[in-house]
Amino acid sequence: MFCRKLSGMLIFLFIATTVSAADELPVPFPWRESVQFGYSGSGGNSTNSNLVGKFTSIYNRNNWINTYKLDALSSSSSGTTNAEHYGSSAEFNYNFKPQFFSFMRGSAVYDRFNSYDLTSIMATGLGKRLYNNDTITVDAQLGPGYRSTRVAGTHTYYNDMIAFVSSAFDWEVSDDASFQQSINVEMGKVNTATISQTALSTTIIGNFDLELSFSIVHNSTIPPGTTLTANTDYRTDITLLYSFT
Repeated sequence: MFCRKLSGMLIFLFIATTVSAADELPVPFPWRESVQFGYSGSGGNSTNSNLVGKFTSIYNRNNWINTYKLDALSSSSSGTTNAEHYGSSAEFNYNFKPQFFSFMRGSAVYDRFNSYDLTSIMATGLGKRLYNNDTITVDAQLGPGYRSTRVAGTHTYYNDMIAFVSSAFDWEVSDDASFQQSINVEMGKVNTATISQTALSTTIIGNFDLELSFSIVHNSTIPPGTTLTANTDYRTDITLLYSFT
């Protein structure tokens, strides 16, 4: 039920922001997209395969910056799945002053091998650009939210209010290289989840980049009833990225 409400609200915001922008300036929308793909496989005495796919779309016009993301991971060893992850998110930012913006974001994640295998959140609040020059930007966000989580391997759900805090660091190292670091903290009564994502990309040729990314997901509390008892999960991806507009 919560996922359906979340999807409906995100679709409404998407239509509302793009239509309002169309009324202001009758020109094509400035979209920027990227697709990433990574695969590794081996055979012989043991068979291993890893598949990673990501998609990012950014809409930037007037005072709106909207970001949509999808990602998927599947990993198996000798026919046994040992990692499976599917995620989607949408964030709508409205800049009402040069350094200040309001935001609303929603996300839904299925991670088969996390203590909480299904998580949906909705958060809203205010953000501030803390630092900005020709190559570096630093943003911070803070606001209330709502989270629904399911304990892995059970039918137990936890629904609670959260405090959402995030930071984003972007550095254009050179014309051909960039570095990004983001940290999201979802603080609730049941659990505090911390998600860190770090990525370094470099241009190979034209619109093709090679990206190395590392992510960490930490849960402060392991729920009863699950056999997945590690507090922290790690993930490293090497992907080929193609950008287009």
